Amino acid sequence: MLCKLSFHNVRRSVRDYAVYFFTLVVGVAVFYVFNAIGDQMSFMRLEGDTRQVARVLVDMIGMISVFVSVVLGLLIVYASRFLMKRRGREFALYMLMGMGKGKITLLLVAETAIIGLMSLLVGLPLGMGMSQAMSAVVANLFEADMTDYRFIVSAGAVQKTIWNFALIYLVAMLLGGVIVSRMKLIDLIHTGSRSERSRLTSLPLCAMVFLAAAGLLGYAYYQVGWNFRTLTTQKIARYVAMGSVGTLLFFWSVSGMLTRLMMALKGVYYRGVNAFTFRQVASRVHTMVWSMTVICLMLFVTICAMCSAFSMRDSLKRNLDAMCPADVQLDAYAAWKDGKTAGILDVCRDMEMDITEDLTEWVVLKRYETDSVHFMLDGEETDMPLYGQGKVVRLSDYNRLMALYQRPPLAVRDGEYALTCDYRSVAPVYDDMIRRGLTVEAGGRTLTSCAPGSVEGFVSLGAQRLNMGLLVLPDSALEGEKPKGETLIGRYRADARQEKRATDEKIYAVYDAMYRCLGEKGDGSLFLILNTRSSIADDATGLGAIATFLGLYIGMVFLIACGALLALKALSDCVDSAGRYEVLRKIGADEGTLSRSLMAQTGVFFLLPLLVALLHSFFGMRFALQVLEVVGAEVMGWSLVTTGLILLAVYGGYFLLTYTTSRRILRERMP
Repeated sequence: MLCKLSFHNVRRSVRDYAVYFFTLVVGVAVFYVFNAIGDQMSFMRLEGDTRQVARVLVDMIGMISVFVSVVLGLLIVYASRFLMKRRGREFALYMLMGMGKGKITLLLVAETAIIGLMSLLVGLPLGMGMSQAMSAVVANLFEADMTDYRFIVSAGAVQKTIWNFALIYLVAMLLGGVIVSRMKLIDLIHTGSRSERSRLTSLPLCAMVFLAAAGLLGYAYYQVGWNFRTLTTQKIARYVAMGSVGTLLFFWSVSGMLTRLMMALKGVYYRGVNAFTFRQVASRVHTMVWSMTVICLMLFVTICAMCSAFSMRDSLKRNLDAMCPADVQLDAYAAWKDGKTAGILDVCRDMEMDITEDLTEWVVLKRYETDSVHFMLDGEETDMPLYGQGKVVRLSDYNRLMALYQRPPLAVRDGEYALTCDYRSVAPVYDDMIRRGLTVEAGGRTLTSCAPGSVEGFVSLGAQRLNMGLLVLPDSALEGEKPKGETLIGRYRADARQEKRATDEKIYAVYDAMYRCLGEKGDGSLFLILNTRSSIADDATGLGAIATFLGLYIGMVFLIACGALLALKALSDCVDSAGRYEVLRKIGADEGTLSRSLMAQTGVFFLLPLLVALLHSFFGMRFALQVLEVVGAEVMGWSLVTTGLILLAVYGGYFLLTYTTSRRILRERMP
C-alpha cells in the first residue's frame, strides 16, 4: 500500500513540481560531467607542462566538488522541506485516516528514494552524453591531440556521483523524519488557510531603510571600484559585509514600498488586475527577503566568476603572440669568484657549449643596478617602484631587442631617458611624476624624459603585461658601470611545433650545465631563469583552462541553485493562490488577463534579484579587472557576451519553465 501511494505521490509531484526534478537531473549531470574530465584527458595526447597542469585541474575539480556537493545538498534539503510544508493538508488527511507518523515517515523515505533513483537514472546518461561534448572543449583549451580518444564512461565519476547524491538524499530523508515527528494535526489542517500576506509597512520607515541601503552600497561601490589601491584583506571583507547588509536592507525596503508606491499611482494600480499583481509580487518579495539576498549574492558571484574566468582565458591566449615574440629567454645574475660578472656566452665558451647553435638571431641585454641612478622630483631625491636587480638597460641593447621583436626603436637623445611600462594601473603614476618634472641623475649628468609620460614597452617574454618599470638610458650614461646580469633572448631555427619542443630540450640541457658550472666557479650569488615560448604557452593555456572550468563549474551550480529556489517558491505560491485566481475568473477576468498577470509576477520575481546582482557585478568587475591585470585580462567584451548567454539559457530557462508550469497548474484546477 505504501509503495503504491508513494508512486502515486511522486507521479503527481512530477507534474506539479517539474522544476524540482529538472534541477535534480541537471545537478547529477553537471556533477558527473566535471568529475569525468580526468578520465577523458587520459585518452588525449598532452604535451610538456600541460600534463602537469591537467593533473592540477583534476585535483582542483575534486576539491571544488566537495563545495559543490554542499551547495547541491543544501538546495535539495531546502527544496524537500519547502515542498513538504506545501503538503500539510495531505499529511493531515493521512493522520485523520489513521496513518501514524511512523508510516508517514516511511512514505516520505520511499518517495525520496524513488525521486533519487529517477534523478540518477536520467541524470547520469545525460551527463555521459554531455561529457563527450566537454571532451572537445577540454581538447581545445589544452590544444590536445584526440587521435586516440574514444567514447568512455568514467566509472570513478559515476561512483562519486552516486555516493554524493545518495548521501544528500539520506540527509533529506532524515530531515523529513524529523519534520514529521514534530507535526501537529491542527497546524497541518490550517496550512492552506494561513496564507502569506503582504503587510503595509510604514512608507517613511521604508524610505529611510532604502536610503541607508543606498548609502552602504554606494560607499562600498566607490571603495572597491575607484579606491582599490588602498584596499587590504580586512577592508575588502568589510566592504563585502557592507554590500551584503545593504542588499538585505534594499530588498526589505522594496518589499514594503512597492505596494505603497503603486497605490499612489491610481491610474496604474486600479487598471485591470494590476492591484492583484502588485500585491502578489510584494507578498513574494516580503516573505523571501533573506532568500532574495542570498540568491542575489549568488548571482553576483556567478557573474563575476564566469566573466573573470572567460576573460582570463581569452586574454592569456590573445596576449601570447603580442607579449611573447621570441622563443627563448635566459636570465643570468651571477659572478665568478674573482668578482668578475659572468656573461652568458662567456660561461658557454668556458664549458665548450654553444647555446646559440639552434638560434637564427639573438640579443644579449645587459642589466644594471639602480644604485648609481637617482630620481629627482621638485629638487629632492624620490624613491621609484622600479628599484631592484637589473631594472636599468642601455639604449643600444634595448633597440636591438626591439628589432628582434619587430617593434619600432626607442628614440632617446644623449641627455634624455625613457621610462618604459606596460602595466596599466602603474603607468599613470609614472605619467604624473614625469609631468611634474621627474629627472634622472646618472653618469654625472641630469637626464630629462624623452616623452611626456611613460613609454609602453617590455623586455621579458610572457603571456601578460608585467613590466612595472624599466629605465632605458643612453649608453654614455652607463659608461664604466658594471652590469648586474644579462638576458639572452632569441628565435629558434625550427618552425614546426615538435621541432621547437626538441630545441627546448637541448636548451634546457645547456641551462642545466650552466647551473652546475656557475655553482662550482661562482661566488654563490647564483640566479638563473630559463623561459621558453612553449613553457609560457603551456602555463597560459593551463591557467586559462583551470580558470574556465572552475568558473563554469561554480557558476553553473550557483545558477541552478538560484533558479530552482525562485522557481519552487513561485510554484508553491501559485498553488496557494489558485483560489484567488478563481475569484478573479468569477468577477470577469479572462484567461489572457490572468496569464499576463502571472507573467508579470514571475518576471518581476526573477528579474529583481538579477538586476541587483548585475549592478553589484558592474562595480565588482571594475575591481576584478585591476586584480586580473596581473594575468593579462584587460577587456571583457566576449566574456560578458558568453556569460550573458549562459545566464539567458539557464536562468531564463528556469523562468520560462516556472511560468508555463504555473499556468498549467492554474488551468488544471479550473472548475
